[in-house]
Amino acid sequence: LPHLKANHVHLLPNAVDVPDGLPTPQTDATAFRNSLHIRPQGALWTYPVRGIRRKNLGEFALLAALFPEQNYILTLAPQNPLEAEPYDVWADRVRHMKLPLHINAGALWPFEEIMAQSDGAITTSIREGFGLAFLEPWTLGKAVTGRDLPDITRDFKAHGIDLNHFYTRLDVPLNPDEQHILREAYQTYAQECGHAMGIAMSAGAVDQIVKSKVGPWTDFAALDRETQMDWVERVVADPRLASRIRERNGLDRLWSVAAERVQYNRRQIGQHYGLKAYGSALVKLYRQMAESQIESDPPLPLDNPMLQHFFQPDHLQLLRK
Repeated sequence: LPHLKANHVHLLPNAVDVPDGLPTPQTDATAFRNSLHIRPQGALWTYPVRGIRRKNLGEFALLAALFPEQNYILTLAPQNPLEAEPYDVWADRVRHMKLPLHINAGALWPFEEIMAQSDGAITTSIREGFGLAFLEPWTLGKAVTGRDLPDITRDFKAHGIDLNHFYTRLDVPLNPDEQHILREAYQTYAQECGHAMGIAMSAGAVDQIVKSKVGPWTDFAALDRETQMDWVERVVADPRLASRIRERNGLDRLWSVAAERVQYNRRQIGQHYGLKAYGSALVKLYRQMAESQIESDPPLPLDNPMLQHFFQPDHLQLLRK
């Protein structure tokens, strides 16, 4: 905002609770896996979220198809009725393909037990707020892996948290017809979003959005939900395609997180985002506010610069429709 002074803006990150000890399983591993129909062999990776659209569940299913030797859990179904239909469609296709992906485990087991039984956590989300999904599992002694969101993780990395094994894109090869269909979808979607927010989208601006989204190799997160799951079926049916995608994106690195890095990230999170750090930052902020002078600001302009700032067309994703 043009009338907001820099010294009136303060950053107070969310607090992250770092427990003194690490969780230990309270149930026999075989009994736990049997209850969820999980194979006894293979690592167990958990996506500890509700299955809403912005969590990019199609990509979670793709990882399960690309690395079927492992096991995967989604903890919870959505509660929002608007999210129920896309989730149910996704869950039905996961079951139909017989992926090693087990849904709604949180209905049977408490979160603490699921994480204690897991080898690590996954995130494939395309939008986050503060980004606790990138931090909390480390505090439980579990590695986190998956899709990076640089706008969210930039501060974490600046504080020394090592997320170098994450990917920022997961590219899949599109033929010319598939590219054409996706370009048209993004042209329409960009114009609709601009119109809904009262922002005129020039032809050049729309074209730039489309070019950033669609190409011979296209980020999987740019696809719509139905096309994503069609791609998962293709990967399940074609091991050579799966190998091609794994190699293109260097995905083997996802699962190679040393125990030393888990311990290191846990310490960094406690130092910079733990309750003690939060308390110190909050006290400092209160002191700054108490010592500052109260000033009157001119009224905000009518052209809504805040809206202009937050409407970033390059962040548009068909998954959120």
